[in-house]
Amino acid sequence: MKKIMFNDRFLLTKAVIEGDKTQTRNIIYPQPKYSPFGGMIWKGYMSGFLCGDYAMRSDTEKAYQSFARSLKYKKFVYKPGEIVAVAQPYSHLYADKIKDWAKHNYHHLREDAAEHFAEEVAHSQGWSNKCYVKTKLMKHHIIFKDLKVEQLQDINNKDILKEGIKQFGEKFGFYDNKRNCNQLFDTARLAYEALADLLFGKDTWENNPYVIVYDFEIKK
Repeated sequence: MKKIMFNDRFLLTKAVIEGDKTQTRNIIYPQPKYSPFGGMIWKGYMSGFLCGDYAMRSDTEKAYQSFARSLKYKKFVYKPGEIVAVAQPYSHLYADKIKDWAKHNYHHLREDAAEHFAEEVAHSQGWSNKCYVKTKLMKHHIIFKDLKVEQLQDINNKDILKEGIKQFGEKFGFYDNKRNCNQLFDTARLAYEALADLLFGKDTWENNPYVIVYDFEIKK
């Protein structure tokens, strides 16, 4: 099983676990190119041709759909129906309960073995860094439902809220752990524009890259 990491500076892991974030975007590398005469061109392959009366012209939406279908066969892409562990540091999940958890989930462990297991986990890099956690020790999982391809700025207001942007009265925004406050904006779109640049790097929104859009839900 794979694991997936969400940004904790903006409380996105929390949003996923609580069901407030049900969509995420990954920038495609290298970036594909769109041509009205060639559809989507990526790594030497083309998707989305329309032949016949249109003399090889392609429709943008159909090109995107065709490209998305072709990506489902790539190893780096999460597939619809795939279950993935949500990575969290062990300290967020267990704290002083790791021994009890070990005894409950590994019934064959004796008291001393459970003690050893608890100590091993507590002293591992995964205790404070979720990059090093084992998927089998994660408590929360998501199920991927669908994927599509679009440019970053194609996101609509409905999907912006699926990305974890929240409404605060008449404002929209997200919590920033580094600044210890909510970052608020007049519209949901402005809020996501700011969040995207913080997540992906400065000027990402302006550069408007092609992204894979994943829909998912938390596994109960």
